[in-house]
Amino acid sequence: MRILITGATGKFGPLLVKNLLAAGHAVRVLVHSSPCPIPGIESMTGDITRPDDVSRACEGVEAVCHLATVKGDREKFLPVNLGGLFNFLEHLRSRRLSFHLIHLSGDNVLPIYDYEAQGPMDEKTPYLFVDETYGLSKVLEEVMTLQYIKKYDLPVTLLRSSWIMEGKRILTLCDPSKYGMKDYLPPPLKEKLQKKEPFRIVPYDKNNRPLRRSVVDPRDLASAFVKTIGNRKSFGKLYHIAGTAFSYNDLAEYQTNKDGLPIHRVNVPDAHSFEIDTRKSEEIGYTPAYTVFDTVDWALAGNP
Repeated sequence: MRILITGATGKFGPLLVKNLLAAGHAVRVLVHSSPCPIPGIESMTGDITRPDDVSRACEGVEAVCHLATVKGDREKFLPVNLGGLFNFLEHLRSRRLSFHLIHLSGDNVLPIYDYEAQGPMDEKTPYLFVDETYGLSKVLEEVMTLQYIKKYDLPVTLLRSSWIMEGKRILTLCDPSKYGMKDYLPPPLKEKLQKKEPFRIVPYDKNNRPLRRSVVDPRDLASAFVKTIGNRKSFGKLYHIAGTAFSYNDLAEYQTNKDGLPIHRVNVPDAHSFEIDTRKSEEIGYTPAYTVFDTVDWALAGNP
């Protein structure tokens, strides 16, 4: 199949390009400014906020993997994130059933930080976006897409991904200087941090339990796209794509067994554990192949 990818120069995009090429697909990428250095692909320059550029990029393709997004820019997130997706939906509607559109969403549309969930969050969990414009844009993208599916019966699939562990991100989850954790450090650990003494932390919730959460190995996410493309079972549906939930304590111990860094407990009383339910995605053949420990090893081996 000939497949168009937007956002191919992002952190996850190059891996998806390589996986699609390995699966025997022809790949076209639509880039805004940065070129995609991967050989064996067709590259087009354009802007997803321009309907004519979207129409030109979609010419002759059988599937579109829409990854392009803007994060952390209040002026651009609506015209790019919503406007760009709207242009693809409108183009697909006007050329009914001409290609399969697969849109990447994220678990920041869910109440993952707002309260303690009573069980794994599935695709029916009500929306409550993470407190930032990016999370809000993903909610609006999903609602718009689901409305287009319901109204026009379009061949569109939503893949709602957990936090993607590209590069060395997995190695930073227990870093005391990341993700606001330094605000919770007791004075002795703040002093260690100021002195640049290396150590790891395990955040504990108000119930005296180490936090648990779900993330996704980028190889699993790429596999989900490959399994979804052209899969008629996926048309009109939303799927969670995540790895098996893990404990921060187990993650910290696994890393420390490799490098010997000390581990310290940190109380984070307003944090909550959560788990993403991926059982529905089994109908498209997706099950996570990689544990969080596999992701650590992949990152340590220098993979992007």
